[in-house]
Amino acid sequence: MENEKIPSVYEHGSCSRSAEPEPRPNDSRILGRKYHLYWALGFGSSAIVKLASDVTTGHGVAIKIFDKEFIDGKKKSVKKRMKIALEREISAMTMLRSHPNVVRIIEVMATTTRVYIVMELVVGGATLLDKIGRTSGMSETQARQYFHQLICAVDYCHSRGVIHRDLNPSNLLLAADGVLKVSDFGMTALPQQARQDGLLHSACGALDYKAPEVIRNRGYEGEKADIWSCGAILFHLVAGDVPFTNILQADFICPSFFSASLVALIRRILDPNPTTRITMNEIFENEWFMENYEPPRFYRQNFTFALDMINDSNLDVNVPNLVHRIHKSVLLRCMEQGLQHHQETSFISQNPVDEIIDGIERVAGIMGFDVKRINSFRMSIEGGANARRKGHLAIFIKISEIAQPFHMVELRKAEGDVLEFHNFCKHIYAALSDFIWKGRAEPIDTETDG
Repeated sequence: MENEKIPSVYEHGSCSRSAEPEPRPNDSRILGRKYHLYWALGFGSSAIVKLASDVTTGHGVAIKIFDKEFIDGKKKSVKKRMKIALEREISAMTMLRSHPNVVRIIEVMATTTRVYIVMELVVGGATLLDKIGRTSGMSETQARQYFHQLICAVDYCHSRGVIHRDLNPSNLLLAADGVLKVSDFGMTALPQQARQDGLLHSACGALDYKAPEVIRNRGYEGEKADIWSCGAILFHLVAGDVPFTNILQADFICPSFFSASLVALIRRILDPNPTTRITMNEIFENEWFMENYEPPRFYRQNFTFALDMINDSNLDVNVPNLVHRIHKSVLLRCMEQGLQHHQETSFISQNPVDEIIDGIERVAGIMGFDVKRINSFRMSIEGGANARRKGHLAIFIKISEIAQPFHMVELRKAEGDVLEFHNFCKHIYAALSDFIWKGRAEPIDTETDG
């Protein structure tokens, strides 16, 4: 059975009005003394997205509103699936919060009747599909700029254990400055959704961008399916139309104006055999892709972290499930598969904040780092004179309360060598193993299919 789709921010319309509206008493109301609510940006079967502005700063945000009574009114199996999807969407957006090419979650709020996901407002509000429609295709140079951003975002998703499963131009938002933002994580898959065969089995996504193995519904590797979708999007960007008349046979012809290097890349991506299909690492080594490539600049202002604000006092999703999903997706992936290309990592602890900070300070000091407490929940670590480093390394650490007594500890590399950052994190994990929550024994609610 396909997952019931949670609507994306701009799925049923785009915002053409100002991103920073002036509060007007006649058409707004206050949410939690923090946000003025305005007009609807989009509607879906289970949520509505509204334009809002921060009461203090006046900055625009988008707020996705879920009606609990609507969800509770569904039959038991549908209700369970919708709640799990909501938990999963929050978990995924939380883990991806620092990437500049992913729509950023700001906080989650709730009342007795509604759940609110507050997100950044993408100024401009157009989708990549709108852009293609206006141009009937674009130059390889322009397409490459968008493809760079898409691949960087999807690669980051995969590094955090998040499979999008619904990548298509209507879910890719374009800011006024040309920055691409991946949105709509309602069909996201996390590692624990894979069956015993290690594969996913829900046939999610828009048909024109869906990999053949997903259509066959015999199980598929999520990362390879996402890569296929990226290839179909790249073809659409340059050609102005989708590539396939027969997806199962991968029957497509590249237009004559495609460069030879672009044709070669697209044929590697749109390989109907997922085993021989190009990998993310190979894309980053590809000649066409690497032309004029610049790595993304992660959000660094104020060093905001993934769980800065989750107000769960009335959040009618299962908080232990939410904690467990984040734990499984972040901690276990890092511990079991290694940190690899991660620029940041996380773990969950039930210890008091002071004990966690004292433990980190102790380990960092032994390794020769200088430690600075920014406040009761934040600290920075930099390589001191005696640090065993390959150059300068700066790390920022944030501790956030998820739900009593759980805390998420996030470590982010601000500057320096990635391998040295990984080495530091391994020392932290080893020295603070007693602090790290290993998960619970009891089962959690899961879907019957992935």
